Amino acid sequence: MSYVRDAVDPGGTLPQVDFNVYKVQNHDGYGVVREQAQIMTGSLVVGTCDLITLSPPYERKMHFDGITVEDEHIGDGYGLGAYVAAIERAHDRGLPFATQESTQSIHAKRIWELLAARGVAVVIEEFRDSIYEGKFEGKYIVPILGS
Repeated sequence: MSYVRDAVDPGGTLPQVDFNVYKVQNHDGYGVVREQAQIMTGSLVVGTCDLITLSPPYERKMHFDGITVEDEHIGDGYGLGAYVAAIERAHDRGLPFATQESTQSIHAKRIWELLAARGVAVVIEEFRDSIYEGKFEGKYIVPILGS
């Protein structure tokens, strides 16, 4: 288990999720790789996401550029499970995991605040209302231990 999973899910009750990457876009020369993936638990698709990896000239990190959990699975822990899996994926690649530079949904905001409350995420800028209704702006990051 990772320190992230231990802190977020000490009782081991979160569903195990993985990513089935079906498309990779490498924007050569721009330091951006987009992985489009299905969020899976076993053979069941519970949502989709885009994982973005940034490298120079950008700050080295990974973040979601959109994550959707299917309506019938909302509230079952798959969103948080996907965040934990994405953080572990980023850390395995030697990257911190952070918020996207633009806006967050109410669901993402709640997950980031939970990650901060559990001591996993560091708050760089608290969330505030965005100019986009129902969205939030802020900056949180899950650093790699020891960095």
